[in-house]
Amino acid sequence: MRNSNMSRREMMLGSARAVAGLSLTPFATSCRSASTKMSRRKSGHKGFKIGACAWSLGKASDPACFELARRIGLDGVQISMGSVENDLHLRRPDVQKQFLEAAKENGIEIASLGILNLNSVPYKSDPRTVQWVSDSIDVCKAMHLPIVMLPFFGKGDLRNDKKGVDVVVERLKGVAPKAEKAGVVIGLESWLSAEQNMDIINRVGSPAVKVYYDVGNSHKRGYDIYNEIRSLGAEHICAFHAKDYGNLFGRGKVDFKKVRLAMDDAGYRGWIQIEGAKPLGLEASYRHDAQYLRSVFPAEPIYLIGDDFSAWRQNTGTWRIVGEAIVDPENKKLIAAGPGGGVIVNGSKGKTVNLFSRKHFGDVTAHIEFMIPRKSNSGVYFMGRYEIQIYDSYGVKKSEYPGIECGGIYQRWDKNRTPKGFEGHSPLVNATLPPGKWQSFDVIFRAPRFDKTGRKISNARFKKVIHNSVLVHKNVELTGPTRSAAYSDEKPTGPLMLQGNHGPVAYRNIRVTPLACEE
Repeated sequence: MRNSNMSRREMMLGSARAVAGLSLTPFATSCRSASTKMSRRKSGHKGFKIGACAWSLGKASDPACFELARRIGLDGVQISMGSVENDLHLRRPDVQKQFLEAAKENGIEIASLGILNLNSVPYKSDPRTVQWVSDSIDVCKAMHLPIVMLPFFGKGDLRNDKKGVDVVVERLKGVAPKAEKAGVVIGLESWLSAEQNMDIINRVGSPAVKVYYDVGNSHKRGYDIYNEIRSLGAEHICAFHAKDYGNLFGRGKVDFKKVRLAMDDAGYRGWIQIEGAKPLGLEASYRHDAQYLRSVFPAEPIYLIGDDFSAWRQNTGTWRIVGEAIVDPENKKLIAAGPGGGVIVNGSKGKTVNLFSRKHFGDVTAHIEFMIPRKSNSGVYFMGRYEIQIYDSYGVKKSEYPGIECGGIYQRWDKNRTPKGFEGHSPLVNATLPPGKWQSFDVIFRAPRFDKTGRKISNARFKKVIHNSVLVHKNVELTGPTRSAAYSDEKPTGPLMLQGNHGPVAYRNIRVTPLACEE
């Protein structure tokens, strides 16, 4: 909770702006922009999000699916309502809480709900399922989920079953008004063609009933999936499942680039959930498939600073969310802050814990804005391991410690070596602005690569670092974590870390966009 009481220092901001030659307008505009972007991200998105089904991850009824999704580098998970054996346990508030807390802790979204039991206990014939589907709307409403998927495979198959289709239509007519009122979409996934699905949708006559389109299943049935996507359009497709049966994506029969073109024509943007093959083992295969999909279906930026710390792991120490930050007029080595949102400051003294994003990232582009007072120091650690230095090096021609300058890639450290610091990289140009000025980094980062045994086969690399619109690094390879990293090992993904214990610093407008993995 933010403290609403303003300190004497904060109350002096009005006069301090005049002294510093600053006006309220840039701060206010910036913060409104950040908050607006955060709100836009929560309410809808213009890019694609890549997830996986909990059951495909081998954790159909297990909140541990989110930790696995985080390791793989996914945006979200489609969860299962449960099984007959556990009485569809997600209907219980305590189980809902477990899933919500696990998702939040790992920085993974819950994309949608699925009632997998309908494959063995058919909606078209078993009276129990009427209550299940009705209850699923309640679960979605309680957990703020937009979609519940009803599958029609196995015993629930609707092919050549007119009577079964008729029953499904009547049952959907009964539950659709409840879904409409709750703002929940019922997504139908089956072996049926687009035309057959539209017949059901038209007969039900509700905007709450749409198709949960599976490109692999429809391709296997021999349908022209690209034209089907176009004919259904975004108004009749709520989400996608991606599979290519025994193949890794990009190496099989489904042409995902043509799928993307069809989605563009249909006007679709949203979730794509992986139900992939596992020839490399589960994690390596799903990581490959997710990274391939990102090359075809780009994500929208993920904004990490808004009006709360929901994007960051606990403990956040004395970090504060504020509306503006300037150099303290009473002490040029500190930061004075005013109320609002969109900016974070590491406490009144500039000494607190490091901040870690909940979400883990691999290859990314990142935009980061920061401000430090005189003689201060911080750093941005990609994957919690590889630091781009933030330092008051304005006017410094060259430091005797490579990488310590602002925009430098900090050195590695080994106390048994002489010298102990090594592989630091100074910026090509010192682009640092004076203390108190907002500065920016724009970064393209490539994560290390590992083979299926976990052996590293390629080092991490800063492909490009731009500091205040000036190129300061290009294709700099890192043989391991830099000094003061949060982790000594290396992994395919990791959190973004902001250093909070080396001096006062303010951050705003941090946005990270996951990239496709290069082979």
